[in-house]
Amino acid sequence: MRLFLSMFLISSVACHASNEEKPFSEFWAKFREASLAEDYSSLKKLVKFPLEVRGVDDEIPAEFYAQDKIAEVFPQLLAQTVYNYEQDDLEGKPLKELIQKKTVVNVEPGKVNHRVEQFEFQKIEGQWLLVRAYLE
Repeated sequence: MRLFLSMFLISSVACHASNEEKPFSEFWAKFREASLAEDYSSLKKLVKFPLEVRGVDDEIPAEFYAQDKIAEVFPQLLAQTVYNYEQDDLEGKPLKELIQKKTVVNVEPGKVNHRVEQFEFQKIEGQWLLVRAYLE
């Protein structure tokens, strides 16, 4: 009986630890590293499929990409030019460069959606995933 109880407690603790919610900053570090390295097998674990990709105009229908198409669409996403204001000047840079510079991204506790540049993330069942991207 003691052996059973000990094994039960150990497995309960192990299950709880694996289901523990991870902060966005941990997710971001993995996502950023996989994106910059073009490590699509790792990226597949960080994306909710089918991945919704929208254009700049809401009238253009969204496209949806399955896991086997991630290596086709992701390079396009990272290569696109994103425009931001820097000291009153509109400046365009490739998304990959912006991702490279964003080493840390923090999200307020309790928040379940977050956007970083052209990527939208959502916490689903306690895990952050890329759910939508924008391609201009």
